[in-house]
Amino acid sequence: MNNFTWGATDLNVIDGSYIPPHKKVNIEEIKTIPALDNLLPNSILQMGGRDRIEVTLQGIVYNFAEMNALSDDDVSKTIRTFTDAYGLSLSMIIKEFKLGNWKHGQVFEYTLTLMEA
Repeated sequence: MNNFTWGATDLNVIDGSYIPPHKKVNIEEIKTIPALDNLLPNSILQMGGRDRIEVTLQGIVYNFAEMNALSDDDVSKTIRTFTDAYGLSLSMIIKEFKLGNWKHGQVFEYTLTLMEA
């Protein structure tokens, strides 16, 4: 497991499950009145902004308190600093928190998607 944190909480990320951040630039094609000839396109491109950065990972919680803390942050949409093992540090919110497989005792896997705040 690598060094990934959500605020002061270690996320216990499962090796190979981290989908690093990616950006999507928005480009829209807007139709215009057709020209009289076929030499020019009858649309313009509008570019601006980008979607918010997202990261997805799978991790393990070792007790119900850790699970409840992540769930509470999800419900309240708490903004915390996410830091990955490669030096990325961003203010993010939890977009989606899903509990996965129960392992044993109070140990559960989870899937977490974070979104740039």
